[in-house]
Amino acid sequence: MQIVTVPAQTLNRLVSTDCCRIDPVNCGLLIAVYLELQVKLPFSLSKPTEWEDAMTIHTGGCLCGAISYELEQDAVVTAMHCHCLDCQKSTGSGKATIIAIPESSLTVEGTLKYYSVVGTDGATVNRGFCENCGSPVISAVVGVEGWEAIKLIKAGSLDDSSWVTVNANIWKSSARHWDAVREELPTFEHNYQN
Repeated sequence: MQIVTVPAQTLNRLVSTDCCRIDPVNCGLLIAVYLELQVKLPFSLSKPTEWEDAMTIHTGGCLCGAISYELEQDAVVTAMHCHCLDCQKSTGSGKATIIAIPESSLTVEGTLKYYSVVGTDGATVNRGFCENCGSPVISAVVGVEGWEAIKLIKAGSLDDSSWVTVNANIWKSSARHWDAVREELPTFEHNYQN
């Protein structure tokens, strides 16, 4: 098992520069590991080949079209299935499939309505949805160092999500038997931890 340590200055460089574009999967996991007090990773990941095209722009939005967005595929940090109870309630399903991306690589048209909730780990999550049709679109974690510049896109809001590669499951502890975690992926009982 390899121990990954990320100094604070490296984390700031990963989030604030184009370093995430070089290896978005491992970069995202390094950020998550650092935020979870530099825990051990029991696996290694390589960049999915689906993410190798540079400057591919994808679009998405809400059901009624009042909210639309564009994101840069090569800037995606990671994608995961979150089985926490809040994601279950906010999506009306067994999980939320979310894509983490720097806010600087995302353009949003329209005005989202936000609902804030304090999650199980104590962080505030602002969940953005269309006020007209109710579609969940974008979320953000507030008050956790390193996540201020990251937005969480609901993968189901993409116009074409065929390129998305999910890298992990989080919150297995609250997963429903009718929407079980994909065990072939790295899986965490709560957030990224052993």
